[in-house]
Amino acid sequence: MIEITDKIVAIWYLQTLPTQDWMAAVSEIEPDSEYELVYRFRYYKDDKAFDSEDKKNWYSGKLTGTRSYVLAAMREVAGALASVATGKLYELVNEGDVAKLMRKFQDLPFVYMRASNGID
Repeated sequence: MIEITDKIVAIWYLQTLPTQDWMAAVSEIEPDSEYELVYRFRYYKDDKAFDSEDKKNWYSGKLTGTRSYVLAAMREVAGALASVATGKLYELVNEGDVAKLMRKFQDLPFVYMRASNGID
């Protein structure tokens, strides 16, 4: 799962094919030295925004380097994927205001959200 917290550095989204997409996020572990990368590929089974049985393959790992190095490396990866994809590449960078980042994320055309009271 991608968690949007004050540690998040950036989020990328790309519809790679009409039937699949890629989303990735980098979060800070240790400032300017260690980061966590979480990404997934989603394979659509239907057009439901929620309660779909889409297949999602999740991956994670650690990245080392400065914030600018990690952003540049991820932009290279995202750009390589975008060069063979059918959709537009989206990038959101946290400039120090996670609430602003969340508002921008919610406004993207591929984001579907629903309210929750936090009780399962």
